[in-house]
Amino acid sequence: MSNEVLLKDYIKYRKELSLEEFIKKYPDPVLVPIGYLSAAEIRASKEDSTALLLLNYKPGHESGKSHPLAGKVMILSSKKDKIYIGRSPNNDIVIPDQTVSSNHAVIGFLGGQVAIIDLGSKNGTFVNLEQLEPEQYVPLEDEDIISFGRYSFQFFTAKGFYFTLGLLTV
Repeated sequence: MSNEVLLKDYIKYRKELSLEEFIKKYPDPVLVPIGYLSAAEIRASKEDSTALLLLNYKPGHESGKSHPLAGKVMILSSKKDKIYIGRSPNNDIVIPDQTVSSNHAVIGFLGGQVAIIDLGSKNGTFVNLEQLEPEQYVPLEDEDIISFGRYSFQFFTAKGFYFTLGLLTV
């Protein structure tokens, strides 16, 4: 899939580029697979910074079973109006798991704002533990946790991702 870059590559780019250079070269927002997080872990992290989730939790949901997209960064290309997410291979971001609907959700760009819409998925789409109503337009903010089925991702703008990557390169 052309919209995937390895997290380790972004860490390398972060070390080599200033904030301005990074944003110029990598302007698009991203989703980073972070695994399954319990309600208590997300609530606790909101007191500090959810960026710490990326540092403290290894992708995974069950012992010995990792996130199918672990170690990758999903680029949300603003060159497309809509980015489709689901289990079916015809989606832009494919999450190969039965808890994810074939056509689960869509992320869109409208007037400089990035938003997510649940497409009537069976197990729901959640933003920071709040389940979305089907067809509800929800703007995304830096460090939001988005869950599709049992898999969670963290949303970052280019600027927010640059600063979070700085925490990983220390």
